Amino acid sequence: MPAEILAVQFGRFVKERTVGVNTSVSAKRTVRLRVEPPGEASYEAELELGAKDPMVPTAPGARFDVLAAADDPQRVALPESPVFTTPNGGEWRPTANAGIGRGGEAAAMEQMEQIREAAKRARPQGDG
Repeated sequence: MPAEILAVQFGRFVKERTVGVNTSVSAKRTVRLRVEPPGEASYEAELELGAKDPMVPTAPGARFDVLAAADDPQRVALPESPVFTTPNGGEWRPTANAGIGRGGEAAAMEQMEQIREAAKRARPQGDG
């Protein structure tokens, strides 16, 4: 169902242990959303993301579809291949398996640059 990003809060950096002794350092992210079920009243929910989850736009107003639990609509999750619409109308799809913890800071920065470029392409001429 459709959702709009209201705010993104980055948590403290934490170490995450994977199989064996490998560890990665990443920021947990909390995305506050306005979820808009068709034909029903909208409501706010929080989406908790970690190192293995894809990057999401941080600009309020970005839109995408979320999955909501039937028995608890406050429990929302990203679909397998999310597609984000930036506030300027650009479309952005995260690279598969490129969350903050996969490839470190460089991959995360590349993802954010892709979001910025999608927003620039959608900006009307003469607007900045």
